[in-house]
Amino acid sequence: MPTIRVFVSSTFNDFHAERDALVGPVRERLNASLRDLGCRVDFIDLRWGVDTTVDEEDEAQRRILDVCLTEVDRARPFFVGLIGERYGTVPDPLHARFVADLAGIPRTRSVTGVAVTELEFGHAFLWAPSDVEANATVFIRTTVEGSPESWRDADRERLATFVADVREAAREGERIVCRSYSSRYRPETGAADLRVVIDDGGAMAFEDMVVESLLPVLVAHASEALGDDERASRRIVRDRHPVLVGRVGLVDDIVGMLSKPAPSRVGIYGPWGSGKSAVAVAVERSLRERGVPVVSVFVGTDSQTRVMGDVLGELIRAALALAPGVAVPATPRTKRGARRWLAEILTSVHREVGGFCLILDGLNRVEGDREKTALNWFEHIPAQVGVLVTTSSEEQMRMLAEPDVTFYALGPLYPDEAKQAAREWARQSGRDLPASVVDLLGSEVRFPLWIRLAVSVLSTLDADDFRRIGESPHPADAIARLLTERAEGLPPDMQGLFGMMCEAIGERLGHEPAADVLGLLGASYLALSQDDLVAALQDVVPDARFVVSTARNMLDDQVIESTRDAGLRPAHQPFADVLWRYATPRSRTLLAHQLLARGVRDDEDRVQLLVLIALGVPDGLPSELALVAGCLNEMSVSAAAPVVFSILGAPGSRLWELLEQVDPHELNGQGWACLSAAVDVDFGKVWVDNSFEIAEEYRAALAHLIHQKRAAGRLSRRLPRSLKHMRRGQ
Repeated sequence: MPTIRVFVSSTFNDFHAERDALVGPVRERLNASLRDLGCRVDFIDLRWGVDTTVDEEDEAQRRILDVCLTEVDRARPFFVGLIGERYGTVPDPLHARFVADLAGIPRTRSVTGVAVTELEFGHAFLWAPSDVEANATVFIRTTVEGSPESWRDADRERLATFVADVREAAREGERIVCRSYSSRYRPETGAADLRVVIDDGGAMAFEDMVVESLLPVLVAHASEALGDDERASRRIVRDRHPVLVGRVGLVDDIVGMLSKPAPSRVGIYGPWGSGKSAVAVAVERSLRERGVPVVSVFVGTDSQTRVMGDVLGELIRAALALAPGVAVPATPRTKRGARRWLAEILTSVHREVGGFCLILDGLNRVEGDREKTALNWFEHIPAQVGVLVTTSSEEQMRMLAEPDVTFYALGPLYPDEAKQAAREWARQSGRDLPASVVDLLGSEVRFPLWIRLAVSVLSTLDADDFRRIGESPHPADAIARLLTERAEGLPPDMQGLFGMMCEAIGERLGHEPAADVLGLLGASYLALSQDDLVAALQDVVPDARFVVSTARNMLDDQVIESTRDAGLRPAHQPFADVLWRYATPRSRTLLAHQLLARGVRDDEDRVQLLVLIALGVPDGLPSELALVAGCLNEMSVSAAAPVVFSILGAPGSRLWELLEQVDPHELNGQGWACLSAAVDVDFGKVWVDNSFEIAEEYRAALAHLIHQKRAAGRLSRRLPRSLKHMRRGQ
């Protein structure tokens, strides 16, 4: 279910009651109204999981400064602001400028003397460029009858200027709403009395006023977004690849090949991080500028494009969007018929709109070995349609090269190109790198992703860094020295940089909390959302939301957030490999208990639970055997068969013992069908070995076990000898 995020901004100690209402009854009422549209709302309240209940509000505001503007971006365009009679904490100017640079706030906008709350308002809508979408609702409160002095600033001038700016923005902006209300202070609760507030429309409850203001806006957005998943996922990919260095000539060549009357079929091959997606995005942009219609599918950027069938379905939906009048033939029942169906639809679209091009980026991200090589549909794409495919799979490249696809291989950037890329990536965050740092980053050939990661690693300054810089009489020189020292210590490979990013998270948050976040990401077969991570950690990690949000911020674009379920996935395989190293028995325990607490909802959840149980949950789960049987009984055969067969060969897997112990009477017809289908899986590989003979032994042993269970209801305690050593990962 898509989540609409709304950032909440205010000073803290004087707005606890309002924030409680937003995350409680207001959210419940909004969700009830949005449920039929398939959406829900989530207020980003940085009190939850962040210890902002400390006595010193200055400390509370400093703790959220590093994450607040990132969270504003994550919730954009939706923003709720609460203003009372306090201006709020003004952060250290150096720290504020650094955070503002990261958020893209131009240096012409001074942030010296600006409170954290006004920084949030400014980034959301007050200072935002005209092309940045903003949808803000601001509630300005006046408290009567004895509110504490801590709720009022002695110097009201800066607050008055801030409020005036907000009201002016509301008068000029169509989607900026400002409402005033007054409430009484309740000494017994130390908070505002929200049961009855007075606004321009008279007396009403605070939650009624908020729902009345937000619901029409959210319903309109949800209705518009119902058919917008594809456009949203493509927009995310484009936003992640704004820098193109050293490939401009290649882009021009490909665009020429695709836009000619008899278009070509072009492939781009390169290892992870060589810039394939950046080239694809640039080609798409250039084709559109020339007026050439483009159908783009960025594989793996959403839960809808993870298997080949979904990729083709997405391709067909996007192609039909170019020509809504095309009649869609009846859906075929055979694979051969499906290939003809694809050709017929694309031909009809071409006939309707003229020339158009297909872009399939990241074909290697299709999940499953068989799925990756199921490419016989490609030759059925009509010759009059231009095609660009990118992949890091040599096998896919060899298979696609046979139908006359011209492949270009991407390698690393030359040193001068690497320096240029470093400068441009730094400028994306609104800063210039010192020349000494640029020289180090471009001292040899580098892959584009390495440059991007290096710039990201160098940007992770913390409060201790700012204190040391602030003590120097020459802060700019101190920053240059610090960054140069860090650049000298960067590892030469991408996995090393990913590891350094993870280590930096540990240094910032503490090694145990960081390992918990990274371990959950590494252990999960599912794509966990930030809210899932917080829920899994909130009972074991202090300040869970702060930990998760900070880790997410430091990982930058190396995780992809799904537009459908907000799930986070590694953007690159080398990073997935690094995260897997953090997966521990503790990670599996946290993940399993969180999964059971929120409820097992679909096949992905069942696969995840089966994997966790098979690999072992140290703290144990209630009724493991019943859970295994339940997963098989409710899982689709297509999902269960390859998973069961693969887990049998995983190092340390307990699945064989569990299947032996499952009571045959606990399995229903679907459960038996899943096990039987696993025997028939066309697998030449298991996780621990590529041997076809080993796979056949697993198949025979599983068939024998199923026969025993069905025939006698008794279980064989003997495991084939050849399988015993394989289970130990040898």
